[in-house]
Amino acid sequence: MFSKQFFGKLTWQILLLIVGMHLIAIVVRGSGFELPVLIGISLITLFVSKESLSTGLLLAFTEIFVGGHGHLIEASILGFSVSIRIVIFSAVMLAWLYLLLTKKLTIKFDSFRDTPWLILLVAIVLGTGVGFLKNDFSKAFDDMNGYLTIFYLLPVISINWNQLKKRELLQVFTGSTVWLVIFTLLLSYLFTHLDGKILSHIYTFVRDSRLAEVTLQTVANNNGEVTNHLGAQLLGGSGYWYRIFMQSQIFVVIALSVLFSSMMIMWRNQKLPDLVSILVIGTVSTTLLSMSRSFILGLGSALFIIWCLAFFEGKRPIFNIGKRLFKAIGLGLLGFGLALFTVIFPFPAQPNIQDAVFYSTSSDTNREVAVSSRWSLLTPMMTDIWQAPIVGNGFGHEVTYTSDDPRVRSAYEGGVVTTYRFEWGYQDLWLKMGILGLIAFAWYFAVMMVGVRFTMNNHGHSWLVLGLGGGLVILFISNIFSPYLNHPIGFAYMIFVVPFIDFKGMEKKRLMSKKTQIAQVRNVVKMSPVLGSKIEG
Repeated sequence: MFSKQFFGKLTWQILLLIVGMHLIAIVVRGSGFELPVLIGISLITLFVSKESLSTGLLLAFTEIFVGGHGHLIEASILGFSVSIRIVIFSAVMLAWLYLLLTKKLTIKFDSFRDTPWLILLVAIVLGTGVGFLKNDFSKAFDDMNGYLTIFYLLPVISINWNQLKKRELLQVFTGSTVWLVIFTLLLSYLFTHLDGKILSHIYTFVRDSRLAEVTLQTVANNNGEVTNHLGAQLLGGSGYWYRIFMQSQIFVVIALSVLFSSMMIMWRNQKLPDLVSILVIGTVSTTLLSMSRSFILGLGSALFIIWCLAFFEGKRPIFNIGKRLFKAIGLGLLGFGLALFTVIFPFPAQPNIQDAVFYSTSSDTNREVAVSSRWSLLTPMMTDIWQAPIVGNGFGHEVTYTSDDPRVRSAYEGGVVTTYRFEWGYQDLWLKMGILGLIAFAWYFAVMMVGVRFTMNNHGHSWLVLGLGGGLVILFISNIFSPYLNHPIGFAYMIFVVPFIDFKGMEKKRLMSKKTQIAQVRNVVKMSPVLGSKIEG
């Protein structure tokens, strides 16, 4: 079942498409041919979406799943930056509008499912209006435009998501996950085995396309000795490694949630398929190389919830879940070993740490200082939040704070920073959209959790729905320290999950319950001597 749902012909086609787009991006970046390529992508996406809107959405989800900030390919038109994400969004939405106007599809609204989205839309309009009036127009627009991704909900709720189409969604998700795992492991190997001259080109590409942040983690002190760092301890004090962080890696962490759910529920009585084991190892190693505390916190919470709920699914849960838990731990250790193997692989030999890329700035790289700066930002943010806690300060609102990070102090005099981009996710929402923004996301989460539970109780694929629900837990917890709910990545997953929840079944059950209650009231009335005689009369 797992292999059939997640691994199919489309999985490998999507993987090849992703590889091809990255190769094209490498070739055309800085060549002047970016605009023709974007026009070609736009026309292809428009044609494909017009013929099959669900296929167009698959392309859109793929780009968001692996594209980070959406700048894999971009060009400048009249001073405005146009990216691959923008052209795909425009093409899909234009195709949807055409199909809607020609009555080839209709929007299927559901009050229970769509109410939080409507509240969020009102909050976005409010934050945009206030931002344009009070703040710098260009900054307000730049701050707001990521929220346009929520309009993908319209084509999603216009499609009849049968089993085949939902399987295609899962295979696109799997193909994207496999690429993120491969790309992360590859970067870890390359940066710890090649010299700086070669790596400078690779680093320039991943930096300019904003795909990844590559940061040297094992550093040297003033005497040139390696510090007592975790990486140094694991590598015997002689090597070094890099933190390979991508915002898109949150989908790898979500995939791990789905895999864990499948192990705890679907595969608890059977031999674990090789593809499941391999993917678990790869996702664990990628999560570790990301060195994201937000990911770990979100993943730990999701896995604990899944583990607890798994006791209510299937037969002999205590024995089988315990056995599967040890299997999961074993695969996790292999994942750790794979991450380490990319660093210590003996060929070619690691360059001297003084020759490592970014070595000259490594002494200033201190994650604890960066965390301290984040906490320094919190108080000024809360001060500004209380200035307009109901309607918010609008998109583009800037906060000034003082950072202790040496890298920041080298760029800003005295470490005094003024910015409208913040690490505190929920404070960011509250600051710019007011309390309505927080209500919208809380309402969405509650609606989806109710939907997850209903679907689990009424359908046979409880493991899948539970795993995807665990992904929402990861997303919402990660947003505490790393903002995802104001980003296309977060919105994409929030929308991606919708077709897998049986909202139609929930509505039918609600209507049947209402009819049953009405019938019961009528029976009571008829049985009443007084009311019954009045009705007969």
